Amino acid sequence: MIKPLTSLRLIFALMVFSHHLLFFRDSSDPTLSGLYQSYFSEGFIGVSFFFILSGFVLSLAYTERFKDQTITTKEYLIARFARIYPLHFLTFLLAIPRVLSRQNGHVNAKFFGTMGLNVSLLQSYLPFSGSYLSFNSVSWSISAEFFFYAMFPLLLIAIYKAKSKIALWAPLFLIPVLIFLTPEQWHKDIFYINPIIRISDFFIGMMLYRLYVGGVLKPTGNRSATILEISAIALLGVFFAFKNSVPEGYRYCVYYWIPMALIVLVFSYQQGAISRLLSNRVLVLGGEISFAFYMCHVLFIYYGPSVNSFLHLSLSDYVLAPVMLAVSLGASYVLFKYFEMPMNKWIKKKFAESAPKKVKVSVSAV
Repeated sequence: MIKPLTSLRLIFALMVFSHHLLFFRDSSDPTLSGLYQSYFSEGFIGVSFFFILSGFVLSLAYTERFKDQTITTKEYLIARFARIYPLHFLTFLLAIPRVLSRQNGHVNAKFFGTMGLNVSLLQSYLPFSGSYLSFNSVSWSISAEFFFYAMFPLLLIAIYKAKSKIALWAPLFLIPVLIFLTPEQWHKDIFYINPIIRISDFFIGMMLYRLYVGGVLKPTGNRSATILEISAIALLGVFFAFKNSVPEGYRYCVYYWIPMALIVLVFSYQQGAISRLLSNRVLVLGGEISFAFYMCHVLFIYYGPSVNSFLHLSLSDYVLAPVMLAVSLGASYVLFKYFEMPMNKWIKKKFAESAPKKVKVSVSAV
């Protein structure tokens, strides 16, 4: 475990949480609406961090194992399925009452079709918000993530066996051109949601692993490490400060690639003062439960106002948001300890032990 990167997962998950506080955006209170427009609205960039980090972490965990043929493709895919699917399915079920409520209990072919897309993690491939934001809306990213998982062994072969590295990087340079040529109303559907586009973030993470192994930007001491860490955070701050000067379509993916990649690489060395701060066990625990937090927080935002009204609590938005955050974090810990981890272990034990020991996809050229 790289503790600083684990803790950063919590911080970026909190950014996503802030992005989903839409009642701040719609508030008649100018302070809340202004806070959302100026800061919280950009919280979606947390997803870019997760996608890049995912490519880096999977490369760190599996590159040598594929190279040494100590893991099969089946074992790998089962492990990735066990990592994300149980919690996805549980939160999908918990979101059904909200969907039925919004439809006044009416179900039709579209309802079951959308349900099928969610269960099979295919919802992010269709460029319609009614598909990819249905049920537990954040699960669109899990749909994309599982596509990355499936493509990882093939990307590994491409990275280490390709004769020309230019061909690997070419799609990344094409994306800004495609954004420019695509009508603005399609930008979110295609460049923020679609897995085929967002795999570029994942690919960047995989390439960061190569830089990490090569010691690129590896600090020579604590002082230089701290300077690098502060610089990486400051660079993200600069990009954030100038966000309003950049069309949203570019901010959905390409705009934040450089600062996010630098943060992942710099903190992977875990040598500076900020890394030591992020290695605090409470923050690390927060990072460990961040996936559960990410998957369940929207449900509490969905149901929170209704519960507030039903119980006649009359909590103001200033109080309701912290309560939602606290409840989400508490529930995340429970889900992580008593559902996510036990299910992860059970699935891998049940289905991976019988996997053949000869790997189907070799990256012996690593």
